[in-house]
Amino acid sequence: MKILHINERYGEFGGAERYLAEICGAQAIRGGDPVVVASPDAASTGDARSVRVYPLEPSYGVRSARRAAAPLTRILNAERPDVVHLHNVQYFLGP
Repeated sequence: MKILHINERYGEFGGAERYLAEICGAQAIRGGDPVVVASPDAASTGDARSVRVYPLEPSYGVRSARRAAAPLTRILNAERPDVVHLHNVQYFLGP
């Protein structure tokens, strides 16, 4: 199963990010296909063998959300995830 996780950051930053990294690792070990979308200035590569990380510029409002729509749509079309799991996105993805 392919699960696309969207979080403001990915890597060893704080509790939510560590949780996300652990979840992705566990999914990969169990045969899942975790994918992460995170801010490019706050995304680590993680374990390159098990997690693909796509950088996405943050969108804080309607105007920047329009700019983020096309790149996010390209990621969704390329990956075709079974599930999209939103984590901490309140300051990452606009409306």
